[in-house]
Amino acid sequence: MLSSGPWPAAELPPGRLVDWRGMPASEPPSESVAFLLKLGRGLHRYGYPAHRLEDALTTVAHRLGLEAHLFSLPTALFASFGDERGQRSFQLRVAPGSMNLTRLAALDELAGDVARGRLDPVEGGLRIDAIESQPAPYPGWLGLTAFSLASASRA
Repeated sequence: MLSSGPWPAAELPPGRLVDWRGMPASEPPSESVAFLLKLGRGLHRYGYPAHRLEDALTTVAHRLGLEAHLFSLPTALFASFGDERGQRSFQLRVAPGSMNLTRLAALDELAGDVARGRLDPVEGGLRIDAIESQPAPYPGWLGLTAFSLASASRA
C-alpha cells in the first residue's frame, strides 16, 4: 500500500512498479543502454570533450540499433533512448575527474570494438569495469616528486 499525502493510496500487485501516472513501469534498460551509460560516465570522467562524447556515444548507439539523444555538461550527462512514444531518459551525475589518457584511450578503443561488433555490450561493460579498476601506473609520491622537479627546473 502506497500513501502519498492527500492523494488516495494505490494498491500495487506484488513485484510490479508503476510510473508517476500509475501506469506499469517500463522494463529496466537493455544491455546496450546500460553499456552506453557506463561508457559515457567513464569517457566523461577521464576527460573526453563534450562534443566528442556526444558524437561517440551517438555513433555507438546507432551501431547498436538504438536511437539516442545525448547532452553533456561539466558534471552531468543526459541521455535519452528511443522515439518520443517509448523514450527512456537518464540523468547521470558525473563527479569531475582528472585527465587520464591511459584509461581514456582504453575506453575509446573499447567503444570502437563494440561499435564494430567485435564485442557485445555485456562484454564491453565488463571490460569497462576492468579498465576502471586498474591501479595507477605510478605511485602518488612519484608524481608529486616529478611535478616538484619540473617546477623547480623552471624557476
